[in-house]
Amino acid sequence: MQTTPRNRNLLTMIATAALVTVGMVGTTTPALADQPIAIEVHDTWEGINPCTGPVTMTSTHLLKLHEHDPESNVVAIWDGHMETSDGYSGNSADTAVYTRKHMIEHVSWIVSNTETGGKFQIRIRIKMDRATGEFQHDDWTFRCIRQPD
Repeated sequence: MQTTPRNRNLLTMIATAALVTVGMVGTTTPALADQPIAIEVHDTWEGINPCTGPVTMTSTHLLKLHEHDPESNVVAIWDGHMETSDGYSGNSADTAVYTRKHMIEHVSWIVSNTETGGKFQIRIRIKMDRATGEFQHDDWTFRCIRQPD
């Protein structure tokens, strides 16, 4: 399934919010560099379930930021849970690495409905030049793995 402009904009906003958060982490004191910083993020949006169509999606993420170099290198690990208005739910383990030159992000969700047997996948791979904001690699996959009964 092709990524819709709405989904692409939403996920770009999430990536931008992560960059802003990373920027805030870069201004923290050196004492925090040894410990990950944990932030809980809740969001609700209108999206597409590739098996059933338009839905309301709600996600909760625990974002753990690991600062390796206060001026440039941060690793962000997102452990998430998603629920949709049509009864699907699932988890994710997402990773983003921020260096002086690039933002590299890997997002992977498997979301299913135990009552209907339906299952879908969201997979995103992004590499962005931080100086220009240009995407050097941009692969978005939204696919139905198993149609609901």
